[in-house]
Amino acid sequence: ELLARVANLVRMRRWSLDLKKEHDRVMKLAVTDDVSGFNNTRYLHRYLDRLVDAAAPRPAQVCLVFFDLDNFKNLVDAHGHLLGSKALREVAQSVARVLHDDDRLVRYGGDEFIAILPRQTKQEALLKVSRMQQAITSTPFLQKEGINAHLTASFGLACFPGDARDKRELLAEAARSVERAGADF
Repeated sequence: ELLARVANLVRMRRWSLDLKKEHDRVMKLAVTDDVSGFNNTRYLHRYLDRLVDAAAPRPAQVCLVFFDLDNFKNLVDAHGHLLGSKALREVAQSVARVLHDDDRLVRYGGDEFIAILPRQTKQEALLKVSRMQQAITSTPFLQKEGINAHLTASFGLACFPGDARDKRELLAEAARSVERAGADF
């Protein structure tokens, strides 16, 4: 009887570990964008809530870089949605290469992305925007398909607490700054 109980406990432990692995996988899927393979807006809101916590004695400084691809619709019209999705993944990968380990890349929707830059000044973020912009413009996308598409992007930047008092204002200001980006970037 003791051996049967031990075997049962071992089996239940194995099931418990399998269940934990499955739970972790589902949680990762819940915050991962299917197209780009990077974070999604659910992750963005959770992460920003932690960074811009009003209850914290001193909330962290954080900059948001909004960017969207210019004339991306032309690429999709010419080559289809599947290759458009592949190009979005490649754009995200090229931008991720210039980000630090603490930075986070989020696909906001469509051809819009947000880079979350925690504990960085606006000047540091501006330098990173320049590297991100260079990464996009210097990379030929869809090379394996023989397309070699060249893309550009419009960027906007807003930082907390300098440009906004809370998460909602930070997101709104970063989005508005894309519209004004022509003169700034």
